[in-house]
Amino acid sequence: MEKSYWEVAPADKAYHSNEYLTYSSVSPLKAGQIIELPLRNKSSLGLAIKQVQNPSFKTKDVEPTELSLPASSLELLDWMRTYYPSSLGITTGMFLPPSLKIKVTTDTAKSSLPKPRFNATSEQQKIVETIASKAAQTYMLHGETGSGKTKIYLDLTRKVIDKKSVLILVPEISLSPQLYKEFQAEFGDKVVMNHSAMTPKQRRETWARVNSTEPVIVIGPRSSLFLPFNSLGLLVVDEFHEGAYKQESAPYYAAQRVASKLSRIHSCPLILGSATPSINEYFWAQQKQVPILTLKKLSRGSGKNFKTKIITVDLSDEDERSSYPLLSRTLINNIQKSLDKKDQVLLFLNKRGSARVVVCQNCGWRSQCTRCDLPMTYHQDTHELICHTCGNKAKPPISCPECKSTDVIFKSPGTKSIHEQLKKLFPTAKIARFDKDNTKAERLDTVHSDVVAGNIDILIGTQLLAKGHDLPQLGLVGILQAESGLQFPDYTSNERSYQLIHQLIGRVGRGHKDGTVVVQTFNKDSVLLESASKNDWQTLFDQELQERKLFGFPPFFHVMKISAARATSASAKDALQRLSADISGAVIVGPSPCFIEKKLGKFYWQIIVKSKNRNTLVDIARKVPGGYTVDLDPTHLL
Repeated sequence: MEKSYWEVAPADKAYHSNEYLTYSSVSPLKAGQIIELPLRNKSSLGLAIKQVQNPSFKTKDVEPTELSLPASSLELLDWMRTYYPSSLGITTGMFLPPSLKIKVTTDTAKSSLPKPRFNATSEQQKIVETIASKAAQTYMLHGETGSGKTKIYLDLTRKVIDKKSVLILVPEISLSPQLYKEFQAEFGDKVVMNHSAMTPKQRRETWARVNSTEPVIVIGPRSSLFLPFNSLGLLVVDEFHEGAYKQESAPYYAAQRVASKLSRIHSCPLILGSATPSINEYFWAQQKQVPILTLKKLSRGSGKNFKTKIITVDLSDEDERSSYPLLSRTLINNIQKSLDKKDQVLLFLNKRGSARVVVCQNCGWRSQCTRCDLPMTYHQDTHELICHTCGNKAKPPISCPECKSTDVIFKSPGTKSIHEQLKKLFPTAKIARFDKDNTKAERLDTVHSDVVAGNIDILIGTQLLAKGHDLPQLGLVGILQAESGLQFPDYTSNERSYQLIHQLIGRVGRGHKDGTVVVQTFNKDSVLLESASKNDWQTLFDQELQERKLFGFPPFFHVMKISAARATSASAKDALQRLSADISGAVIVGPSPCFIEKKLGKFYWQIIVKSKNRNTLVDIARKVPGGYTVDLDPTHLL
């Protein structure tokens, strides 16, 4: 058989170029077919992109597999490599299945759909009709917490699922079970989950079902964008303001942008849903005349107007101080009242571990990671110091390593410490902690049904608890230190803090019962805190836009962060200075140390490159040599 020649995308991390390669094949190939190819004296996987003419140079042969991707996946891949210049080997790898041991199917048995269970409000019905009656486009759904954004997703899904698949993106794995149960109740076995915590077999089954001709509903995080959808009828990015939608490693993509391109490829509606839209996205929605649909009324309840009472506690007030750090007298009293009423309690603290800082009161010595120069966190349960950046561990000192004093104290409590305090205060209550230190059995997605049923009296945790969960038994939320997010020196700090506080306040008063929120702060007169408490998003939006325009931040400038990791601080700085000298046509800020300057024994410095034209930054990114990290459109500049 005569050879054919093909442009091929290698799916190998060792391939750093952003260009397709040319190979030959003695077997029949089609565009999108997954192939085995020789790359640098080893066998790798890749994708056949398109057939080309016989090149003037010698080529190597590829071997086809039984698996292939649809044309839509190839179009998305080609866009990705131009919009987010990076290693094509890494980008292509995101599109491939978890393994080649996948049963090829052309169809699956059609399943009948259960009947709809909920009645939509007039507000929800109007939005569903608006989206369903118009040509495919992007919509921003600005829905207050508890206003029923999920009901809109369900109704729109029902209109297309007979013929086309649906993709619902969530920012965190922990949010998947609740949404999965709601969709499964409406659509039965048409619903599948996709995330990294699934078993290899489960992930293979999901990939195969998506790649079949039978429409499915996929619920999962940002990586689900690269599943092989043959035909999409609806794409939703829920809680689209969340930072988890930004890939923090190559190719550093933003899921919102990728979702926008994928919806255009499939000519399907894209819904960006949030109670607290990101300022940049909201600004661009206004500029591009994207319809902004608002939901203001609660969707649940028996018609009763449930209220949320917000109590602000000044932590510097001596009358509020108890024997337990970060547990004020007002908060302790309200916890007891809630437990007496059989109401669930949620306490939020943005710190893991038992103590954030271990310090000598005699000479000021602090425990720091030898590889990262960052404070190590004390974990009482394992009696060890852990660096949450690199994982370095050490035993806490009995005496100060510098002055030998035994006056070593553990300051600034974390979630584990608060957990221990709560057990002493409320010995009969069932208490559970949720943070990134949880084992699989302790994780929120594992015990989600117990949490929703109210079988756990007090929930204590970090941001995992703030997002999207509907907890019918929840009566009290305690924000232990409201301004903790403002400690980060970044232009997005105010926005992120507002979003977090607003989300936490929205955990109660969702149509189930009256709720109370106790906000503890050292800055009771904070304008931001007042705006979040009053749900005054517009004021935050207007003020932030003024400041960002004044100082040249997004959305008025496109930005790119280029960082260098070197053996010494001086060499990292020098490398970026030399790189900066070769950059023209853009504003350069820096070089300066990264927020975490030392990590795993290396020093990190960065420059920020600004331009009003994004293509200028793309051209610069393509010319950056190896040895640097390039993050185009970063969500923060830390």
